[in-house]
Amino acid sequence: MFSRVYTPSDKARIEYAALLHAGLRGRGAFRDWEYPHTLLVLDLRPGMRCLSIGASNCLLSVLLAGRYPEHFVGIDIEPDYARWIEDSGATAFQVMDATAMTFLDETFDRVFSVSVLEHIQDDGDTRAAQEIARVLKPGGRAVLTFEWGPLFVPWCAFPVGGRIYDTAAFMERIVEPSGLELAEPLEYPAEGVPAEAQADIAQWAACPADLFCPAAAVVVKE
Repeated sequence: MFSRVYTPSDKARIEYAALLHAGLRGRGAFRDWEYPHTLLVLDLRPGMRCLSIGASNCLLSVLLAGRYPEHFVGIDIEPDYARWIEDSGATAFQVMDATAMTFLDETFDRVFSVSVLEHIQDDGDTRAAQEIARVLKPGGRAVLTFEWGPLFVPWCAFPVGGRIYDTAAFMERIVEPSGLELAEPLEYPAEGVPAEAQADIAQWAACPADLFCPAAAVVVKE
């Protein structure tokens, strides 16, 4: 009911090719789908304020910080991220907990999170979704990518721990408590998880790699 397959358009692939040309590449096959898809459906336009959640492990944040330095902010809670900010003097990035953001209400036109929510423990994913709704402006949109499967896995052995959402769990934990509206069906790669990625995934996931894949949701604030 809520899911459909999606292959990134030529426009999104060209955008992502700029990352590869610069020597930047996502972590495995998942990011090769998530980054161009997020770029496309985010629909970021000049002058819009944009927030990236979990920016320390997101090369897309690096691209957008360079392209929109006055309107982009990336946040992360990781200690290494704090040290990197201090050493680099990067003003577009801040150390902040996504479950208790210090931004004012209705600050951002766009928010995105690439495979972050599933790694926030306990009910932190729900609280982060509520915070995203709070800092979004009316009419704003958020793009959230996450691990999706036909069955909900509350927690499994990712390197840093994480859950796999099915559609019902994503609606119950993320969309409904936040008050945001799902703008379109959940989307996942038309090709599923490439075979060459499954061996790598099997080393850290406590379930077969062909039982889950990346998915993306576009949610809006009315």
